[in-house]
Amino acid sequence: MTKSTEDHAQFIEMRAKGLSFQAISEQLGVSKPVLLKWSREFEAAIKEQRAMELQALIERYNASKMARVENFAKLMQALQAELDARIDEDRGFYNVPAEKLLAMTMALDKRLADEVEANTLQVGGIDFDNYKGTDVEPD
Repeated sequence: MTKSTEDHAQFIEMRAKGLSFQAISEQLGVSKPVLLKWSREFEAAIKEQRAMELQALIERYNASKMARVENFAKLMQALQAELDARIDEDRGFYNVPAEKLLAMTMALDKRLADEVEANTLQVGGIDFDNYKGTDVEPD
């Protein structure tokens, strides 16, 4: 029985996502020997799809990293403003001792620096050192 291009496309997508031949066989209703043949036949397409999946993952990671950095920066600004305005009794941190606020400021500053300076991403046991948004080459 001849399979459609849609079946081939689903196979490529599933292999790029790391699904096993067994899982793909069950989902598509195609024997493993046929899937092994497709794997050889569509090797380049699978690698390309895998690279695109990885790039999307890296972009999501960078977006969430940027959100964390922005939140740390907001907290730092609030703590700094609190330290600057310690005499205002209506502020939320008024009862927090200055030493504690300073410790919180220092801890947040370190976390912020760690987020900004950390340029390593690990995906599936592979380290991408000093990743700065460049294209990822497939295996």
